[in-house]
Amino acid sequence: MKVLRKKHFASFTAALGMLAVCTTVSVAQVKPKPTTPGQGNLAPTKGTAQLPGDNGKLGVTYQLGEKDRELHFTLESAQVAPYYKTPEAAVVAGADQRLLLLTFTVQNPQKMTDMTVNSSAFTFTAVSPDDKNFLASGPLYQPENSKSYQTALKPAQKVRLQVVLPIYATGPVRKLIVQRGSGAVLRYDLSEQIGKMKTSFSPDSLELLSEVKVEFGKPFDVSGLEAEVQAVTIHENPVGKYKPYQDFRIFTVQLKLTNLLARPQQLNWNTLKPTLTDEDGQKLAWQTDYLSLVNKLSINQEVLPGEFVRGLLVFKALKNQKPIKLRLLEERANRTAIITIPSLTIEPK
Repeated sequence: MKVLRKKHFASFTAALGMLAVCTTVSVAQVKPKPTTPGQGNLAPTKGTAQLPGDNGKLGVTYQLGEKDRELHFTLESAQVAPYYKTPEAAVVAGADQRLLLLTFTVQNPQKMTDMTVNSSAFTFTAVSPDDKNFLASGPLYQPENSKSYQTALKPAQKVRLQVVLPIYATGPVRKLIVQRGSGAVLRYDLSEQIGKMKTSFSPDSLELLSEVKVEFGKPFDVSGLEAEVQAVTIHENPVGKYKPYQDFRIFTVQLKLTNLLARPQQLNWNTLKPTLTDEDGQKLAWQTDYLSLVNKLSINQEVLPGEFVRGLLVFKALKNQKPIKLRLLEERANRTAIITIPSLTIEPK
């Protein structure tokens, strides 16, 4: 019996040893599932892409924001512009600026929570080639009516929006940064994907200049206005309260101004400041006035979107002076149009 017990004990011990070896081998063969780098709070839900290491892509949806505060963001298009037509404000590129217009969609991916979308939902920053930051500070707009937008998106609800950034006037747009809260940063290189603008102050439709030459008798745009120099006239008779005397006579520039914005503009003598020079570069004396063609009284009126006013800029000069060049300055944006005057009109006596 003792021998038999020893034999059974030895067999039992050997079996335990073999089981331990098999168990060890089995554990060694099961590898832990690697974690996906860079997910964390940015783990995209269905229909979104992870944030790339460098640049975002147009038309691709990304999830931005901290945990439980995420929104889905898709940049549809980007284009430069001299102004933006909204009935709520005069959004015009200032001195040494142009506007960057971004069109995008936002969707609420939360299952139970409404999410507020307004001007602080995202930060938009364009970085110039010399590393200066240009931030969007205005509202979000609805593309269909250009009115400002602020509301709470319900779960799964999506909205299409626009935002306007005043950026540097010249140079490529290689870095646009989009961020929500303290979450990850999304970067776009728009240098090859940016839409062009149509304006007299941009020969290449991409960069906005501060000075251009325009043709006499043809309309040009400047800072949300369309202007057209229609005639330069010598007057031997009084023009309103302005009268010729001794060796001096009156010169007028007939100027038509049309409102291109989606809101009224106040137009008067101060809208475009003229400088009229003769063959020797001498200035004719501007009388700081813009007169109605009808009653020769000073114009200072509100002009509705799409409507125009036509009047006379008034100058005094010596009879032997012949004006040949006109400069019109839009002072807020520091933009100047230069017009060569091909001929003068003489008012009948």
